[in-house]
Amino acid sequence: MQPERLFAFLHYQRFLGLTDIDYSTCLHRYVVHATWCSYSAQLLVLCLTLGAFLEVLNSFVDFLGMESSVGQSFYQIVVIASPATELWLYLWLRLHQPLQQHLLNRLTDLAWRLKVDTLALSRPRWHYRIWLGVSLFYFSIFVHFTINNWNKSEQINQVFSLFCLFIHFVRIDYVISCYTSLVHVLMILLQAQADQLRVENLISMDELARNLCIHDELLLLCQEEMLQVFGGALIFPFLFFVLDSACICYISTFKDRFSLVEVILVICWLTPLWIYMIMPLIINNVLGQIKYQQSELYPYYRICRYLGIFCIHFNSRKERFQLRRSLICYVVHALMQLYLLICMVLLVYFWTLCFKREMTATGNHYERFVLFAALVTQFIQNAWLIWLQYLQMHIVRQLEFYRKKYLMDIRMVLPKRLLCFIVIVNVLYFCNYLKTCLMDWLVNASTWFTFSTLGFPLRAVISSFIQGYYVCLIHVVRHLLRHNQEQLNILVDQLQQPKRSCGDILRLRSCLDLHDRLLVMCTDEMSLVYGFSIWLCLLFSSLDASSILYIRMVTFTQKPSWDHCIISLLWLSPTLMTAATALMSDTVHVQANKTAKILAKIPRTGSGLDRMVEKFLLKNLRQQPILTAYGFFALDKSTLFKLFTAIFTYMVILVQFKEMENSTKSLQKA
Repeated sequence: MQPERLFAFLHYQRFLGLTDIDYSTCLHRYVVHATWCSYSAQLLVLCLTLGAFLEVLNSFVDFLGMESSVGQSFYQIVVIASPATELWLYLWLRLHQPLQQHLLNRLTDLAWRLKVDTLALSRPRWHYRIWLGVSLFYFSIFVHFTINNWNKSEQINQVFSLFCLFIHFVRIDYVISCYTSLVHVLMILLQAQADQLRVENLISMDELARNLCIHDELLLLCQEEMLQVFGGALIFPFLFFVLDSACICYISTFKDRFSLVEVILVICWLTPLWIYMIMPLIINNVLGQIKYQQSELYPYYRICRYLGIFCIHFNSRKERFQLRRSLICYVVHALMQLYLLICMVLLVYFWTLCFKREMTATGNHYERFVLFAALVTQFIQNAWLIWLQYLQMHIVRQLEFYRKKYLMDIRMVLPKRLLCFIVIVNVLYFCNYLKTCLMDWLVNASTWFTFSTLGFPLRAVISSFIQGYYVCLIHVVRHLLRHNQEQLNILVDQLQQPKRSCGDILRLRSCLDLHDRLLVMCTDEMSLVYGFSIWLCLLFSSLDASSILYIRMVTFTQKPSWDHCIISLLWLSPTLMTAATALMSDTVHVQANKTAKILAKIPRTGSGLDRMVEKFLLKNLRQQPILTAYGFFALDKSTLFKLFTAIFTYMVILVQFKEMENSTKSLQKA
């Protein structure tokens, strides 16, 4: 097997006039292969860069028509910085072309020695797709900008300057994409080198020395050649992105200048700049890859810490989770609780404000009670979780220890997808709140009353992250149970043989012990810490859903039915998320029951093994619910029935009160 190229789009730099590096399929190495195509691209880019630089120095064209002299000067600096940065990028990469060739060949050889197929990696392909999409987006933006801001007196100069700026962005984004892809390849190679030491139990001294040499070689590549090739090439483009972003933000502050469409256009212009400024900073985690591979749940720990829910922090030096006595966390928690208390007082003070005429007195008071219940439940939930953060840290330490020991080779995709889903739902929920409440319901309300109602979307945000964090913990437990059952299946097949070894029996005992420890952690600790929080969410969801459905039933609007349904679904999204949390809790119970079915396959021989298995099966029959809502009821599929029953019960009561009030009003009129 011969070494293959690192990733597909690496040799595209020849067509962009950056270097003459190409991949030779005959030599299976990267070589400097200058052709008329690469020379033409370099000559074209060099002519465009020098021409744009001379054009800016000779005559400055104000494309934006700014009346501010400071704005014009700042914009002229940005325009001059563009060809200067482009010229610096060209000279730097041309001077370090042999070093880049040596770097790519060494990475190719190391990937071949570690048996890593870098072409199969998905992240470099995504980097290429993002670069291609951003390039097409920039082209459309430049065309739109040219059409709408055409300066009749300077047509050729404007087209030439905008085209040079377009080429400049494409080349800079390509260099950043190549750098991030190479750093990702380095991280994959470091992970492969660590996996070889972890997987191979009996490793010879020669293989150990060879593996450590590869580790040192990878670190030298990071510290020397990667830094020399891309260090100087990324400094000036990064500074140019900062200048360009500052210029765009400054221009967008002019009053009465932009319409809504142009504001969206400015945001779309800034987004790719920020993406490519942040991308190298995010990917530069090689040191973290060497020391500790972060858990998929680490973003939830950080978000909960910033929200003041708990102070759990991972200490990278000691490689363990601990309570970080951060003043910021406790200050955020105290401010959050103080804000909720103030909102409660204001809500009680303005209780009868903004009552709706189409709703009865019972409906208005019930709606205000739901707002008050949202504040109270969130206040209790925050206090409960910060009080039991020691127990939370114990749960996190146990699960992270088991995950690192048994699930190191498994990458969980649910936590990242769930985090993206929670962020999107919260953004939509908050936008719906601004549109429905602040622009319709609370238009004529006082500022203090509007301030008190902001606790309602705040509760949805905090509760969604708490429930998402709880679902991820359940997901880890389910994966641990599944891995443990896979080991049990292997042991059961071995124990069905006539000869049984003592090692198999000891491994069976350890698997059953792990199963019991996981269930005890779920039954005692997780049900205590998070069960009470989930119970509060279920209690509030029954009130919130019944209030939303009642308001939608008694309120008549001229909006289309699909708009009505979408708004209702957005308001009901916290309730649906709580129901999904109850469903996820049931998966642990279903997964745990499979252990007894596996053990039932072991043939009986009248030995001590039979007594151990029978004792486990008997204990499994008498087992209490694994995950509960603080012991009130089990969190399983039946929870959905209880939730819907409570919602419809409240609905029936509200409708009965509405009919009673309507009949009373009609009698009074008669």
